[in-house]
Amino acid sequence: MYPSFVATTSFEHEVDRSLDTTPSYTLSITKGDQLSLTEERRYVKGIGWCIKVFLNGEDSINLAIKELENLYQEEFIRSLMDVQLDLNYCQFKVDKALDDKDKETFDEYVAKLENLEKLLPLTTS
Repeated sequence: MYPSFVATTSFEHEVDRSLDTTPSYTLSITKGDQLSLTEERRYVKGIGWCIKVFLNGEDSINLAIKELENLYQEEFIRSLMDVQLDLNYCQFKVDKALDDKDKETFDEYVAKLENLEKLLPLTTS
C-alpha cells in the first residue's frame, strides 16, 4: 500500500505536459482533496524523478518527487497518518479538558478536531 496525502489548503498546481502532446494546464487542488501515490515512477531529464499520483481516485498526474516533498514541507499536504495522529491527540485533549472542566481548552480542541475531521475521506475512520 502506498501513502496517501490530503490537501490541508486549496492551491494551484501547474501540470507540465511537455513530454506529452497535450498542453500544460493548471490544476486546482481543493482543501480535503486526496492524493494517492502509485508505484509508477519515471525519470524526466531536467525535472528528476516523477511519481504518478491519483487525485481523489480519478485524475492522475505526474508529480516531481521534489515538488511533492516541498508541498509536504510547506504543509499544503499532509499524510493521512499525520492527520489521524492529530485527531487522536485532539480527542485526548478534549477528554482531558472535560475531566478538568476547562472550557477554554475544550473549545479550542473541539474546533481543531472538527477541522481535522473535514480533511479525512469518508472511507477512513
